[in-house]
Amino acid sequence: MVGSGVSILLSLAFIKVPGEALYSNLLQKMIALSKPELRESLGFKDSAIEYLSENNLVKPEEVVYSDIYTSFRLSAYLGCYVGVQHKPGVGVWDQDIRRNEEMEFFSGEVSVERMVEILKKRRANWVIINRNPQYQFYNLSLGHPETVGKLESAGEWFSKVYDKGDWVIFRFEGTER
Repeated sequence: MVGSGVSILLSLAFIKVPGEALYSNLLQKMIALSKPELRESLGFKDSAIEYLSENNLVKPEEVVYSDIYTSFRLSAYLGCYVGVQHKPGVGVWDQDIRRNEEMEFFSGEVSVERMVEILKKRRANWVIINRNPQYQFYNLSLGHPETVGKLESAGEWFSKVYDKGDWVIFRFEGTER
């Protein structure tokens, strides 16, 4: 009886998780690219994360919105909430929706109104963007200069607090605090 229960549990472990195609091997790729010995050759800079940390800008209850690679590092180094992450924990039932929203948010076709809607839905307080189009990994573009331009043009919603090198940080003014 116990043996069959164990067999059932092992079988369940091999069932595909929703969203698996979106996240396939992503964590291993991120870890490989994040090794300290590779950082210099990849132009890996954490200046935006260092700025937020050194100035204690992100409060523990606040949410930071960015691409999935940057979110991974934000949650690791700042200990903050992120709106979307590479492979969220088991309790994040809407991970596919979040990932699709993240891709939509950083696409060139999305309107500022839709961007604001996404940020409100995720209760985001901050948006961090790398504007360098060469910021990629495995052909996944993570640099979004067009998004920076859209947020700069929507001053009623966004306040730029950091603009150095490839990184721009905006404070989103549409989330209740």
